Amino acid sequence: MVRGLPWNLDEFDQAKQAYTSFEMVERCEWWFQHTPRGDSATKPPLVGWMSAGFYRASGSWDVAWRLPSLLASLAILGLLWKSGMEIGGLATAFLATAAFAWNILTLRIATLVRTDMVLTAFIFAAGWLIWRRLQRGEKWTWSDTGWLTFFFTCATMTKGPIYHAFLLPGLGAWLWLAGNLPERKKIGMGYLVASLISLLPFLLWTWLRMQQDSAFYNQVVVKEFLGRFTTGPNAVHNNQTWYFYLPHLLTKTLPWGLLLILALAQREARELLRKHSATLWLVCWLVGGILAMSLVPAKRVDRIFPIIPVAALTLASLLPILREGKWLSPRVLTAIGVLTIAGYTSYTAILVRNGYHDGLGRLVEFGKSARRFCEDKGWNYALIEGRDEGLLLYMGQPEFVSVKTAATELKKDGVTAVVVDSKNLPRLTERAGPLEVLLKADHPTDANYSYFLVKLGGR
Repeated sequence: MVRGLPWNLDEFDQAKQAYTSFEMVERCEWWFQHTPRGDSATKPPLVGWMSAGFYRASGSWDVAWRLPSLLASLAILGLLWKSGMEIGGLATAFLATAAFAWNILTLRIATLVRTDMVLTAFIFAAGWLIWRRLQRGEKWTWSDTGWLTFFFTCATMTKGPIYHAFLLPGLGAWLWLAGNLPERKKIGMGYLVASLISLLPFLLWTWLRMQQDSAFYNQVVVKEFLGRFTTGPNAVHNNQTWYFYLPHLLTKTLPWGLLLILALAQREARELLRKHSATLWLVCWLVGGILAMSLVPAKRVDRIFPIIPVAALTLASLLPILREGKWLSPRVLTAIGVLTIAGYTSYTAILVRNGYHDGLGRLVEFGKSARRFCEDKGWNYALIEGRDEGLLLYMGQPEFVSVKTAATELKKDGVTAVVVDSKNLPRLTERAGPLEVLLKADHPTDANYSYFLVKLGGR
């Protein structure tokens, strides 16, 4: 979580995810949640439930919001380490964990208040279960299907059935290429059964939500899901070229992505894939996920993240091929790993230092100071909607108020103080009368935008 310091919710829609658990605790909205601006929450509630539980246990929202991603990343690291040790011992385990942990994407996503890392953990656990059975040459059992159902259900209640985009294309390719492998049909049937069962709670949640909120279908189903497939000038989301993910993956996972391509390009890799169904599954899983996500017009770098641990395990599986290369000796590979970790550690330290220096936690401190100031004086207070949704959570408020409402409450002493941004301050002054500024904070990324804690002048 160090990479996210100073902790804030001011970017990447973190405030939306944080608000779901806040609403669960403050308003007992355990099944259906909203965004800070009052729209329907676009994701199922599983991660919100986790954060709400962690808050009950720790009493700290800063910990509760970030703990699900941290624990998910540690779980993935544990699976990669265990797998690496089984494949080839300490060196392979080191390579697998380093390739997953030490890249720009993981370092950032593991620190965000989002669902990406948790979703990745469930997807990876499902695919890893298939890999482990193939790696050990063990039979697929009904217990394995049960675990697959559990992982799929958790993934679906985290972010919907998007996990199919990462697993299903690769599974189809593997079933076709695996030939007459005895467990092939059992694994395929297990996937089908798990998919159908895991879809039931999600469909129930979606149906009940549409019954309760008529806007849910347009906001979530049409805009958030179907909108990702729209193209042209009327596209709902930002469209990118089909190859958008490839350069981003290569640059953001250096040097691991290049090492993986180098290993796969060797003739020995093709021989290994023909003989070893477990490694074939990893490559099918990896390539299938990239291709499927590349076909979706709306793209964003974080959406491809679930293939990162798959790539790490694939790279570890191909370590013998890398070691046999003319210039990639064990010593060279070790040097690459050490230099990469040192480089990303320095990079992280610089970003954290710059974050504190540039005041990226300024709104967090302002919100907490305004809240503490009002509570110490026994004042009621409110927050007018501004640019930053996170400020609502920093102040511990359940909802924004309009300028009209704030002015009315100030004049009749419903509230004593109001937080307002520089854009709405003139409108509030016009409606409520002269205001006294008690606290002020400039926006960390916009010098022309500020927030104020104000009360009526003369009171």
